[in-house]
Amino acid sequence: MTAAPTPDPLDGARLAALDEYGILDTPAESGFEDIVLLASQACETPTALVSFVAKDRQWFKARIGFDPCETPLTQSVCAHALGRDGILVIPDLTRDPRTRDNALVTGDPQIRFYAGAPLHTQDGFALGTLCVIDSVPRPEGLTARQTATLTALARQVMVQLELRRAIENREQALAARARAEEQLRLAVEATGIGIFDFDLATGELRWDARVRALFGVPARGPITYAETYLGGVHPDDRERADAAVRAAMDADGVGVFDTDYRVVAADTGVERWLAARGRAIVEDGVAVRFIGSVRDITEHKAADLALKATEERYRLAARATTDAIWDWDLVADQVRWNEALTLAHGHDLGAVVPQGAWWLAQIHPEDRDRIARSIRAAIDGTVETWTDEYRFRRGDDSYAAVIDRGYIIRDDAGRAVRMIGAMLDITRRNETERRLRQNQAQLDTVLQTMPVGILLAEAPSGRIVFGNPRLERILGHPTVQAEDRDGYGAYRAYRADGSPVPPGDYPLARITAGEVDHAELEAHYQRPDGSRRWIEIIGEAVKDSNGVTIGAVVAVGDIEDRKRAAQQQDILHHELGHRLKNTLALVQAIATQTLRNVTDLDAAREALSARLVAMGKAHDILLSGESESAGMEAVLRGALSIHDDGGPQRFRLSGPDLAVGPKAALSLALMAHELATNAVKYGALSVPDGSVVLRWEVEGRDRADGSAVIHLLWREQGGPCVVEPTRKGFGTRLIERGLVGAIGGTVRLAYPESGVTCTVTAPLSGLLES
Repeated sequence: MTAAPTPDPLDGARLAALDEYGILDTPAESGFEDIVLLASQACETPTALVSFVAKDRQWFKARIGFDPCETPLTQSVCAHALGRDGILVIPDLTRDPRTRDNALVTGDPQIRFYAGAPLHTQDGFALGTLCVIDSVPRPEGLTARQTATLTALARQVMVQLELRRAIENREQALAARARAEEQLRLAVEATGIGIFDFDLATGELRWDARVRALFGVPARGPITYAETYLGGVHPDDRERADAAVRAAMDADGVGVFDTDYRVVAADTGVERWLAARGRAIVEDGVAVRFIGSVRDITEHKAADLALKATEERYRLAARATTDAIWDWDLVADQVRWNEALTLAHGHDLGAVVPQGAWWLAQIHPEDRDRIARSIRAAIDGTVETWTDEYRFRRGDDSYAAVIDRGYIIRDDAGRAVRMIGAMLDITRRNETERRLRQNQAQLDTVLQTMPVGILLAEAPSGRIVFGNPRLERILGHPTVQAEDRDGYGAYRAYRADGSPVPPGDYPLARITAGEVDHAELEAHYQRPDGSRRWIEIIGEAVKDSNGVTIGAVVAVGDIEDRKRAAQQQDILHHELGHRLKNTLALVQAIATQTLRNVTDLDAAREALSARLVAMGKAHDILLSGESESAGMEAVLRGALSIHDDGGPQRFRLSGPDLAVGPKAALSLALMAHELATNAVKYGALSVPDGSVVLRWEVEGRDRADGSAVIHLLWREQGGPCVVEPTRKGFGTRLIERGLVGAIGGTVRLAYPESGVTCTVTAPLSGLLES
């Protein structure tokens, strides 16, 4: 045995060797205590130590005559003995330059003599020393006998260390074995594994409790391969299981048994799937033992079957769906597509490059950068799902609008490793939505611009959801957004008798309440400015595909003008009836007077016809206007038109524009007709150059008392010399009395030679009275 080549106490290999023994800071042991006692007695010193030199201290496993259990490395004398083969003896520590400044020498306990035998391992590392110390110098050192004894005792220290380590190693090995057995037992129990051992030489088959339970046999009692094992295997699997065992026991084979089979428990009849694993032990080319395990995989098999069924359903669903399903391995950048990529988008799967770049290249250029950023953000982030819409190029280079949804699978570190998704073609949906938006816009335009008010309500609540601008203009206020039918009371409509319309009587209320499918109402509506207008409300039910009323719509029309027109029509009918009676009475009077004492029927017939035509002209003028009066000039020209032979300036009319009432118009027309008839027979109109001047004017029109009068002058000129008639016929009396009798005033006829004149003075109010 040789000492370590260097006395350096901090040598790493030496310190590692010391650590392997695990001796530092261990309790006192009698074997080491006995050694220091023998060393102290043999060397006749008060102090003996078993010292181990560590990295920063020297520690004493056993000591006698020395109180501290350790000292700093700087106070170690033993460190000087580490590099020696034999005992280090220092007769006087105060005289040796290595120790004279040591605190243990200069101070308490003031040691003076030292002798230390190194403790060498079998590898030559010095772990420390067995040393003896005295408080007085020993110039003679140790005797030969003492030296030999100290050396032998040092070897015993190492024997104790080796023995101690061997015992610890054995205990550790036993403990490790016990732990391993316990771990195996717990693992077997936790995993449900059963152990079998088949002695092929004796035919003895041993099963643990778990295997017995799986086969349904008693916990104790003999078992055999043929009856117990093969008898417990399901008949459909028995031959296969037996063949697998025999193949494993074949010395020329691999010697491994690995198969799955079903067993039928002998006690319950329950069928289970087992996974059996085993190995044959071969000696001298012959299998002598077969050891292995069995595990219940019934649930695993069921899950496996369910998984296969799910995969089959997924495969069939993937083939049946029009969604292009993709599976992207993000680590390998491999993308798999289902058949819908061909069926829905026209891409040949054989020509598709199975990488993410191919998919990105099919995206419309205007969408590509956005989608690339979108999916990269999802992959680099922490989300689990990704959804976006874009345009995808089909095989024919057209583009489909698609919505793409993907699920991101991440590893334990959160890194995205896989994405699975589906791409749905929404081209038709988008087109449908576009048309719906267009139709909605058109409907909104119609509702906003149509000439009737529109009101929409939900059923059965009656909540009003819409009213168009025309409705607000008709009602004079914004739409009342009533939440239910009771809220309709905010609308103020009245019946013809003046009573208010109750909320429940409105067509919208009746329809949303389910009373009727159609309802109408005419009402006088009170506007916020105090005015009232007649409105008409017509409502219809809105039904779903099952015929259930889900709402109601009403059209509200302003019928104020129609109502007024109807009233005017009633007035007109009444007036026409009144006028017809008056006209018939007048015709009867004219006819009676014209035909009285007649001698010339033809002349009488002609006179009567002319008078009736004049009356008709007046009636035409009255009925041609919107009011109940007619213009004075129009009445006169109408009466004179039948006497106008087209000659120049036959009739010259002048005067202010006056509205003549119906009674005055008829009388005025008859008077003008009679004057013109006489002028044609006897006066100015009987010659080509004759003419008539007809002029009227108003006097005192601004008088507050209404006493204004109208002056009308008829003057003939250019006719034959006039001779005053000797008698007055019906025509003259009609002239003198007709207009005066109708409106009052005076009529004066004069017959100067130059031409007949007729002057009428009448109250203006009578002329204008309707």
